[in-house]
Amino acid sequence: MKKTTKLFIVLLIVGAAGLAVTLVAAVAAGAIYSREASASYTFDEAQTEITLHTKLTQVELVPSDEYRVEAYVKAWRPDEIDMDSVLAVRSEGGVLTIEEKGFPADFLGRFPQPYEMNLTIYAPQAVLDMAEGGLS
Repeated sequence: MKKTTKLFIVLLIVGAAGLAVTLVAAVAAGAIYSREASASYTFDEAQTEITLHTKLTQVELVPSDEYRVEAYVKAWRPDEIDMDSVLAVRSEGGVLTIEEKGFPADFLGRFPQPYEMNLTIYAPQAVLDMAEGGLS
């Protein structure tokens, strides 16, 4: 192997080890924790349409007689997760709108925040069929 290739491999290993040590130190010092939050939204009025504005969210549609949304999010954060700051669920004029706001790009000071978000939408089958057309 060439000397530059060996040097590159050594630097790559040292960099990966440095990143691993940084992550372990951040978790050990309490700078970040694995946080979870959930919320449930119910609606009295009938919804005729569902509009989703999501990026990374996994969406499950469940046939039901009631109109309800269950939301769950998990992320590595220094503080508790405020569901209202990462997800907006509103109902206006029979249209259920769900918007994923996401997290600020401050993971370890500068990186996009990795997170997991799941939505379970309960509504009559006819409304879910209309929503499925917009999910693809």
